[in-house]
Amino acid sequence: MSAELSFEHVVYYGTREPLPIKDVVESLIGMDKIATTFLADAYSRLLGAEVLTVNALVEGLEEGSFIERFLLRLTFKDEASMDAAADKLRNLAIGAYHKLPGGGYPVIKATVVSGVIAALIATGTVYAINAAQPAGSNPSVSINLQDSPVIVIGAESYNMTPQEFMTIVESVAARDRKKLAENSVKVVAPAKREPGGSSVHIGEGTNIPAMDADIVTQAPAVFSMEPDEISESYDDVDLEIRATDRDSASRGWSGVIPHLTKTRVKLQLADAVDPHHLAGRFTVRANVIVHYRYSTAKKQYIPNLIEVLSLVEESAP
Repeated sequence: MSAELSFEHVVYYGTREPLPIKDVVESLIGMDKIATTFLADAYSRLLGAEVLTVNALVEGLEEGSFIERFLLRLTFKDEASMDAAADKLRNLAIGAYHKLPGGGYPVIKATVVSGVIAALIATGTVYAINAAQPAGSNPSVSINLQDSPVIVIGAESYNMTPQEFMTIVESVAARDRKKLAENSVKVVAPAKREPGGSSVHIGEGTNIPAMDADIVTQAPAVFSMEPDEISESYDDVDLEIRATDRDSASRGWSGVIPHLTKTRVKLQLADAVDPHHLAGRFTVRANVIVHYRYSTAKKQYIPNLIEVLSLVEESAP
């Protein structure tokens, strides 16, 4: 039977003016998406216990310097997993305060919860900044995330080096970089509302160091990445066969559609297409679906698979 633990979590914006409702709603949606998509995996790895889901519940909103208060509810596989996580948390709580190298704000060990979120949001925002750059340009953010205060704090809270901590964070982020980037920007966006921007603290108390000013300043106000893959259907096209394998419908085949693909692309034959009807032929007419993968380097979609649905029979003269 599953078991639950709940933790308090805070996002603090050092704003001076009231925020538009739309910005607040979008930031809450962004936090919810990050929590439900990434945190179960992150906490499972860091706590050594299987977390099934994480839900973010809003406890309250406070004006002035705007504060969003959440309750993070972690659902574990069973009580044994919850007990293992609780034991790990108790062990991490030894030595309640640490300081950043060179001096700085003390960090409370409760950042075992918020520190992971801060690290993911910083990572996702940097993804968004770099993805928004024109093709061929150098990324505008040169900051080394391993030196960022939010990363150092997160690593300290788990008795890890920043490098070890970032390895786990980036592995979790790889689940869906697009979703993480889009929703991290939503969380950071309220801090960009005022001229010159404001600070964002992710964790209990305003003494938690703010996210790096360079990241907040350069984060796009709105960001949406292209889908990783798209597909287009084409009827009755010329398909040039470049490689064949009569023993398989999915391996060893490649082809070119002259007006759509410049180089050979992998072919996959639908069940209705007999490989023997294609082998030995140079060109056929076919109904196909072309699958494209987005290239961040070229800023365009590149064909990576042609799915052959059916052959078009030539009419008798």
